[in-house]
Amino acid sequence: MADSVVGGGDSDELSEQHATQSPQTIATPRQSSHTAAQTIKPASWEEKLIFPDGLRDRDKTSIFHHLQRCPADQRQAVVDELAARLGRVKTPSGYVRKLVDCVLSGEFIPEAGIQLAEARERRKNDFQSRLPTRRPAPSESVRAEIERLTAEMVAAQRAGDFKRYSRLGAQVGRLS
Repeated sequence: MADSVVGGGDSDELSEQHATQSPQTIATPRQSSHTAAQTIKPASWEEKLIFPDGLRDRDKTSIFHHLQRCPADQRQAVVDELAARLGRVKTPSGYVRKLVDCVLSGEFIPEAGIQLAEARERRKNDFQSRLPTRRPAPSESVRAEIERLTAEMVAAQRAGDFKRYSRLGAQVGRLS
């Protein structure tokens, strides 16, 4: 009975609702409201962090625990330092704990992770700022040649000479 609660209210109201609606009708709103809550909920800071591949789940759990003490604006920098040195670190969660201690004491200076962060930012900017480039308008002589070739293409198409049509189309494509 408790898992069929959709939106609160007292138990009399709930039992009336349950008595007047079929079980399928009760299940549908609960599912849709649950989905709506998931789409509205912003991502938590744990979900926003970009971790290196190869970390075990238990290491991630410990790292999340240590990062809770770290200021939000420094968390990704700490993870980037870990990612840069992952092959040389025996215990990733211990390394993160030491980095967080350095952050809190003001001694943290990101070094190795800077290149990873910059590369990630470049990749992000590459995907966001790709604008289509426009070719300059063709010159008058090129435009005249395109018109001549197009007229020949039409004649070749009408004659059924698709080999010539294709060859002329390739020439037009190179000029355009």
